[in-house]
Amino acid sequence: MALEWRAREEGFMTWDHARFTQLYLDTHQRVLRYALRRVAPEDARDVVADTYVIAWQRRSQLPSNPLPRLLRTTHNRIGNLLRRAATRDALQATLEQLRGLEPPAADVSVLERLAVLEALNRLTELEREAMLLVAWDGLSSREAATVLDRSAATFAVRLHRARRRFSNHLEQLDVELSGGLQLCGSAAARGHA
Repeated sequence: MALEWRAREEGFMTWDHARFTQLYLDTHQRVLRYALRRVAPEDARDVVADTYVIAWQRRSQLPSNPLPRLLRTTHNRIGNLLRRAATRDALQATLEQLRGLEPPAADVSVLERLAVLEALNRLTELEREAMLLVAWDGLSSREAATVLDRSAATFAVRLHRARRRFSNHLEQLDVELSGGLQLCGSAAARGHA
């Protein structure tokens, strides 16, 4: 009798394992990229591993589209790993190092990248997260709202404000970095008139 029960249990685990393996194969790279943008590679691997352990433990609760839930779990795990101030300080230190590098003939794309990084740094952490989830993770507003545990309407307002502030910061940086020369183009040229 114990042998029969074990065989049924193993059959269930095999089906569950195959389904979960497919989930992992379909989502792992996106979840890892999400984590790598926020923490060091060794920390990202640990956070992603924790995310999938939690997903395995709660596999019966996973929705049909599990990516937003996985990203939300990853987001929460990163939040446990890092303090907000440490993250901001690390980004600020990196930007200061980049500002100190003044090659004789800086490529315009490098200057544009610096302007974008600085504009992102000037956003609040929540605004920055909203922008990154949609622009770099490719999530819809509804999916990004799920990641941040917000309503779709609240997220839409946050994203709208973040985009507006980001555009304003780029405008300011165009003037600050070039003494008036438009490095990234005006807001009208970028379609933000």
